[in-house]
Amino acid sequence: MNKCIFLLGLLLVFVSCKDEVKEPLNKPEAVNESFEVALDAVIKNDDSLQIFYCENGEINYDGVKMVWAKVKGSETKQTVKFKFPEDAMPTKMRIDISTNKDQLPIEFKKFSMKYYDKAYEIKDTMFFQYFIPSHQIEWDRKQAIATFKIKDGEFFDPQFGSRTNIEEELTKMFN
Repeated sequence: MNKCIFLLGLLLVFVSCKDEVKEPLNKPEAVNESFEVALDAVIKNDDSLQIFYCENGEINYDGVKMVWAKVKGSETKQTVKFKFPEDAMPTKMRIDISTNKDQLPIEFKKFSMKYYDKAYEIKDTMFFQYFIPSHQIEWDRKQAIATFKIKDGEFFDPQFGSRTNIEEELTKMFN
């Protein structure tokens, strides 16, 4: 009986003396190493948006340098996020704003870019100063609303191309 009590006591000593691994109080936040773009907009129907980009002074977009974002239609503002590959450093962008031929006008609220601790934000009506609409978009500069105007038989590809202002901001972000 004494042996049982002794062994039980010994077991309790070993269990209570085990090393405890404690979590640090101030965990460092994970650093996001890739470039990100976010578009706050009212997009009423389900859709897919794309951003094509060029790097290192390239002038032509190809189908390789592109990021997609799917959107669930909503009557309220939502944030559409585009996460670029870790090594991507765009110098020029084109936003293909819709693939849905039945999309209703899209209201822009904010466009933002982030890379490490650098960030840049463009508010609603200022979007036009940074991106130029294609001929398939009628842009209301006062309300920041894009309405689609597609001719019969024309391929549906409404897009905004980058102006010099956004290209300058991209250059600053990566330097």
